Amino acid sequence: PIAMDAGGAPGVKYIKEKAALDKIDDNDRDRLMDWLPILTGLSLLATSHTCSAVRTKGLVTLFDILGVHGHLFTAAVWDSIFSGVIFPIFENILSDFESCIPVVDEQEHEFDISTVEVGLKKMVALFLSYYDCLYFLLPEIMNMMGKCVARSSVRVIDAGINSLNTLLIDSGRSGPASQPTGARHDW
Repeated sequence: PIAMDAGGAPGVKYIKEKAALDKIDDNDRDRLMDWLPILTGLSLLATSHTCSAVRTKGLVTLFDILGVHGHLFTAAVWDSIFSGVIFPIFENILSDFESCIPVVDEQEHEFDISTVEVGLKKMVALFLSYYDCLYFLLPEIMNMMGKCVARSSVRVIDAGINSLNTLLIDSGRSGPASQPTGARHDW
């Protein structure tokens, strides 16, 4: 889960490192700082609340808010949101699938799989909605899907393949805004 301060709030150091606040201009930083408490709070609900219904609602609400208000964000703010809020949701869950520790809580494991399925669909829909602004994130989004495909869970693999399929077909319909370069594959 996201690193927490003593008071239970998302750790400022964690957010600054992941969201790269020092790499964006003052106006974008101010806008991002206005949104980070809401977005990280929902991210925390989506990954660590004890009730699965609350976690699911947190995840869906996070993506719904970004979908409605995304037009307010510059590419630099989007980059910080993906790096500091969205990608860590998947990284935390996918790292659990990498561990050799046997599944102790089947319900928790089921929720993690469901989070990946719902989260990938929502992430792709968000990306496609703001494609003209987010196209530069395509390599990282595809990398995240590749990480899903490299897991041992059939449902996680299917979620990765289905999301990648949707992304490739629908982004092709949108036409390239610019050719993304520098794809990294660490799966």
